[in-house]
Amino acid sequence: MDEQYEAEYLEHENTYFWFIARNKLVKKIRQKLPSGRLLDIGCGSGQFLNTHTKNSFGVDISFHALKNGIQKGIGNLVCGDAMYLPFKNNSFDIIQALDILEHTSDDVLSLKNWAHLLKPRGNIIITVPAHQKLWSHHDILNKHFRRYSKNALSTLIEDNNLQICKSTYWNALLFLPNFLMRQIIFKKNIFQINSAINKLLTLLLQFENLLALSIGLPFGISLIFVAEKKC
Repeated sequence: MDEQYEAEYLEHENTYFWFIARNKLVKKIRQKLPSGRLLDIGCGSGQFLNTHTKNSFGVDISFHALKNGIQKGIGNLVCGDAMYLPFKNNSFDIIQALDILEHTSDDVLSLKNWAHLLKPRGNIIITVPAHQKLWSHHDILNKHFRRYSKNALSTLIEDNNLQICKSTYWNALLFLPNFLMRQIIFKKNIFQINSAINKLLTLLLQFENLLALSIGLPFGISLIFVAEKKC
């Protein structure tokens, strides 16, 4: 990730509408899963671990992000590459990889290794950016290698002894504006947004979360998958 963009990301991770709504959706998903030992891949400053148990671990490649988390008193943070994680196989009940897979140069190898870390019947939550046609300057800043179609990610998951429990697009609300204006919008600072609009978008996306969890969404800017490791 671009260093300046990463600094802004960390500054706004608790206030920007997209982060708030996505993280609340993931927390609701996690509440429906059996509890256990958790690994957050690409944890950033470890915000998901802030209210979790001592059986939760976060890994990120960024020293700056991990330092930010340590300064907040968050423990069990490890520096490491998402493709080669320093943990034993069959050691986690839940893995979450939120907008991380697209950052890896080899997503096949990454997902294979993540699946090995899961215990049998363990669950993995994956979010990724959707639709290669939405590729823009925003992806370049984030150092993405790709965006995903639903079919492509489904195949990748199922090829690694994982059974898909839930899959849906997310952020349908902003799909059309992004499709029409993405090349313009994301050459600007996306965090520079009016506070009232930020609050409104937060509320709208939280309503969308309810639809994503119940009936699923047929289109959107992101994809969310929940899968279970087969015995």
